[in-house]
Amino acid sequence: MPRLVAISNLQQIVNLAFNVNEEPSRAELDQQLIDDWSNQYDQVILVEDDGLRAEPGDTWDGSQGVPSPYIPEPPSAMPVQIQGASGAVPQNDDLSILIAQEPRVGTELVMVTHNFCDPTTWFTSSVRVEEEAIVDSGDGLTWTSAHPNWIDMHHGKMFDEGAHRADVPHGYSITVTVDGVEAIQRAPFKTTGGDFEVNYADGTITFFESKEGSTVVATYSYATDSNWTLIPDPGSRVDIESVEAQFSSDTIMRDTIQFKIYGYNPEDLPNKMLYATTNYKTMRNFIDEAQGSYPVVPAIGGSEGRGTQNAIYGFPFRYGTIRKMPSSFGLELHVRLREDLAFGGEHATATFYCTVRQDG
Repeated sequence: MPRLVAISNLQQIVNLAFNVNEEPSRAELDQQLIDDWSNQYDQVILVEDDGLRAEPGDTWDGSQGVPSPYIPEPPSAMPVQIQGASGAVPQNDDLSILIAQEPRVGTELVMVTHNFCDPTTWFTSSVRVEEEAIVDSGDGLTWTSAHPNWIDMHHGKMFDEGAHRADVPHGYSITVTVDGVEAIQRAPFKTTGGDFEVNYADGTITFFESKEGSTVVATYSYATDSNWTLIPDPGSRVDIESVEAQFSSDTIMRDTIQFKIYGYNPEDLPNKMLYATTNYKTMRNFIDEAQGSYPVVPAIGGSEGRGTQNAIYGFPFRYGTIRKMPSSFGLELHVRLREDLAFGGEHATATFYCTVRQDG
């Protein structure tokens, strides 16, 4: 079978191969190549430049009949100064853009909804009752008010409960008098001391000594519905960056959770209108939208009032775009149970991680 070789007629290759200092003509180059290789191969074919380059000092590759490839380096890049809207953009010595991380502008805000398993946390629409004469149940110890679900802002049921107390003049305090003399409520988480303790869910108080025949008067706040709101202060904008929903393992979902957005009605200022509603009718709706779930938090903290009694599941919602709520648009976020039917179980909340900035 005839041996065949294809060689390039690059002028650089010939200069290297024949060690010549003067450049011969194209025809002379072609003939020299053919003559030189004809004694080794039956047929020699000249091909056009295929990108191989040779420089003095390169070596021959005898198996291929062509010099080793030489790929020239690109010319040095000219320095470039990047210009931004406010002038030159800072650069490192290697001309890469200088990047410096800065903290976000604004104030961090973490807001947590009511616990939808516990109406004693439903403070947003609560009503204040002043000096109600409550009724002896018959033993002089337990006295009953006209309303259940007193708001409890003293036992850590709400995140940052102290801030909620500071938001209203009465601070969700409970005051009880017996024949005009103020009685002392037992301190949270204590098992001794004080004159009485409160059953917030039932709306009753229990004295440690009988008050039969006395006049007992109570001042308190009680829940009216489950609606919870996030409303920017005038002149500010709340940016919701992420949300997390938490449910204890014993949660019984008895109602639809609604997320509603209200804002100014341009046809009827300054009144507001409903712009959007998202309904979560089943637990599957949360799972479908959430971006996975956190590791389960087991029951922790003990059984003396400060701990959780069931495992808690957390579902994160990280938004690709920030939900901006400028006060100038009158925007409000409402989260509620549609029929105000409290869930069974220990815990069901949503947490909003926000940044507060100046509006405008």
